[in-house]
Amino acid sequence: VKTIQAGKVSQWEKALKAMQPGDFVIVQFGINDAAKKKLVEIPEFKAEFAKFADEIRAKGATPVFCSPVTSGTYGKKDGKFVRNKSRAKYGAAIREVAEEKKVDFIDMTELTSAILAGLDRAAGEDLYVGKSVKDGKETFDTCHPSKAGAKRYGEAFIADAKARKLSVAAIFK
Repeated sequence: VKTIQAGKVSQWEKALKAMQPGDFVIVQFGINDAAKKKLVEIPEFKAEFAKFADEIRAKGATPVFCSPVTSGTYGKKDGKFVRNKSRAKYGAAIREVAEEKKVDFIDMTELTSAILAGLDRAAGEDLYVGKSVKDGKETFDTCHPSKAGAKRYGEAFIADAKARKLSVAAIFK
C-alpha cells in the first residue's frame, strides 16, 4: 500500500488525478503487502485504506473495497484446495475499514476460495498464469490469474455485487 515511491508520483496519485465525479473506484491490496520482505503492518495498512476512502469521496467518486483473491495449493493426496491464510489479516483489515467508512466491501478471498474449492487441481490451475521454477523447485503461481481466471473472478465480483444490491452493481448489465 506504499503510496510514496522514492520521490516519484505514485500509481495512486495518478489514479486519483484521473478520477471523475460518479466514478466507481475498486480498491484491492494485500497480496504483496503480506510478503515477508514487503510486510506492511496492519495499522499502516488500515490508515492507507481509510485515506483511500476519503480521497476517492473527495473527488466525487464511490469507493468499493475488496479483500485479496485467495492463494493456496491443491493437496497431493486428496487433490482438494487448501487456502493459504497469509493474507487473512489484510482482508479482515479491509473489511474493518470498509465498515468504519461505510464503503461497500466484496470479499474476494471467500469468493475465489469457493471457486477453487469446487474445482479439481487441473481446472483450478487453469485459472492462474502457470508454473514457475523457484530455488530449483517447480511451483504453481496461485497469485496471478490467467485470462480465464480473471473472467471467472470478475463474474463472481459482479454476481456478488448484484446479489447484495451494492451501488457498483448499477454499472453492470
